[in-house]
Amino acid sequence: MSLIRGRDTAAILLLSTLLCLVSLCGCGQKIEGPSETPGGLAPPPNTYILTYEWNNFPGTTDIIVTTGGFVYVAQESTQVAAYTTFSPKRHPLIADLVGLARPVLVAEGADEQIYVADAGDTTVKKFSRSGGSPIQVFRDTAWVAIGGIAADEAGFLYVADRQKEMIWKYISSGIRDSSFGTNGVLSEGGEGVGYVRQPGGMCFDGVYLQVTDTGKNRVQKLVPDEFAFGVLSVTGPSLEDPFESPLDSAADSEGNIYVADTGKRRVLKYDSSGFLLATVNWDSTVVVGEIPAVAAKDKWVYVADPEHNRILIYELR
Repeated sequence: MSLIRGRDTAAILLLSTLLCLVSLCGCGQKIEGPSETPGGLAPPPNTYILTYEWNNFPGTTDIIVTTGGFVYVAQESTQVAAYTTFSPKRHPLIADLVGLARPVLVAEGADEQIYVADAGDTTVKKFSRSGGSPIQVFRDTAWVAIGGIAADEAGFLYVADRQKEMIWKYISSGIRDSSFGTNGVLSEGGEGVGYVRQPGGMCFDGVYLQVTDTGKNRVQKLVPDEFAFGVLSVTGPSLEDPFESPLDSAADSEGNIYVADTGKRRVLKYDSSGFLLATVNWDSTVVVGEIPAVAAKDKWVYVADPEHNRILIYELR
């Protein structure tokens, strides 16, 4: 335990130095936003503008932005890299996560601890935000293909298996939460609200577990301590324009929902009641590939574009 605290202290001191140097060393490419929309009009208020482009990011599978303002990126199934968001120019943070075989998903838990789904050994590993070796490893023989993970401030971990079409809830010790009578099963395969098909990216919005229900082309919010109890289901802008194989979704501090509509190569923003607010990447002059991951914090939205080896950062103006 003393070794972990020592690592934290050293990392915090080094991070303070890095933050002082960001203005000199930031390496995010600044993008000048368009002065007009495709229709020839100035972008209206509350429009997202592409502001930064982080290049040399091949194979990004997940992104999160922590409460402390750090960006963690799962990249090429080989590493999880962490960056500061100051400006928000790309700048490395010392957070070397050791002991990962094939990391594919990232989540933030209590005290800014980082959870990583490792497809190499089908585990979820918990780290201090300063990195080092895992401080805890979660295993369950029921897992086959982890499609999403999330954690909450109370220390609970949520794991979705896209092949088995199930979501489980675990207490901080790593065993299933049996408090709601289903041996930790929060949802399973089914067509109704509260049930899932091929579940993907998840996050905890402070009240509900938000699940990207890929197989049913929707995003759901589930009550985290009752079996298959859904309170919201978002399926797309309209019946004529549904989501197409969404892989991920995010939530911000105001409860807004951001959907990576993967098949249609767009990110859509909804309010907490499911009302469409904006298309984040509305500018058709910026060609984006299929989007596997999205993250949001404050006025910024981070969009993974592995087809073009980059992360696009949009700013709300």
